[in-house]
Amino acid sequence: MNQLQLAIVGVIVGIIVIIIAYHFYQENKFKKNIDMNFNRSSNDALQNDNGLVFENQQHEQQNKIFTPFERDVTVNDNLAVENNFLATEKEDKPIVKTVLVDNQIDDKFVDYDAIQFDEFYSFNYDYKHVVDIKFAKPTKIKLFPDLGQYTTKKIHYFILEKNVWLHFERNKKYLAEGVKIIVDLVDSEGCIYPLQLNNIYNELSKFATHHNAIIREQDSELKIRKIQQQLKNLSQSVLELELFMVNKENLSYRELAKYFVGSGFIERNGFFEYCENNKVVCYIASEEGKRLDVNGTYRLFSFNAKLHHQEEPMYAVNKIFDIAEDYMQHFESRLLTSNKMLMSERDYNALERQINHYISGCKRQNIALGSELLRIVHP
Repeated sequence: MNQLQLAIVGVIVGIIVIIIAYHFYQENKFKKNIDMNFNRSSNDALQNDNGLVFENQQHEQQNKIFTPFERDVTVNDNLAVENNFLATEKEDKPIVKTVLVDNQIDDKFVDYDAIQFDEFYSFNYDYKHVVDIKFAKPTKIKLFPDLGQYTTKKIHYFILEKNVWLHFERNKKYLAEGVKIIVDLVDSEGCIYPLQLNNIYNELSKFATHHNAIIREQDSELKIRKIQQQLKNLSQSVLELELFMVNKENLSYRELAKYFVGSGFIERNGFFEYCENNKVVCYIASEEGKRLDVNGTYRLFSFNAKLHHQEEPMYAVNKIFDIAEDYMQHFESRLLTSNKMLMSERDYNALERQINHYISGCKRQNIALGSELLRIVHP
């Protein structure tokens, strides 16, 4: 190895050492700043009410001041309005299309339809495709055709047995009077293709013919077109909020669980979720946004909210601040911004301003925040 090669290797090693040293320097600086803020009485959030804002207050500012949230919370205002489908969600059931060429086929489904399926299972049919099969007489059913070869979308199977709808369980035998297959039209990967539905129907038609049954399916072509139009704007409507809580001392998972569960949170798979009306308003996670370790201790953890899941995003934000205020009355701690800076009134105002900007942008694009389609596509 000549001198030039040795010099290049030396420079590379030096750069790596500098990067590592800078990382440790920043981490040590952050810890010192936090400790100083804990010990500085003038900025003590446990004693000074000016450090945090817990109400929805608006203050006009003449000069634009950059805050951490102006980088983290944004929305694209230049998207064109392409449709009006997301403004409201239809609740009416779709019209069922008879597939077989038989003018009397609907009469043959009268008894089948008389047993109300929705009394047992509730679906939003705007995002589902339904196929019904009615047997001439009770028929032994143990297996369904392999429909998973045609789509990765979720498929729900139901059995009508003794005038009761049952959720199909594999390896269990049924004496079925009819079956109902419900296919998801959309998921986080996108919308199903009409050709896939045709393949599913053809496979089920063979199944019906083999069992001397009649079959019908919904006409989902219009629903698919509407969903495809809606998806064009949804990619720009995702907004997640992340704030941090830093404790003076490390707290165990058990201590955190005792407090949060006692405050109305649900402990679920290493997360603490605050729910209202069976919907998650906000949740507690690790500093990295992952599940908490039951055997771990935590000085820093995160408050999170998927604001696109909320019909009123500011409600979720204010709920986090209410919870944080109560938490700081029980533990010596501070609320931090998304950039791990101490939260101030200016930061709160910037956050409120950016979220209102986001809400206005969604309204201009006719995107209904909190809609079921948003929850499906961006879970």
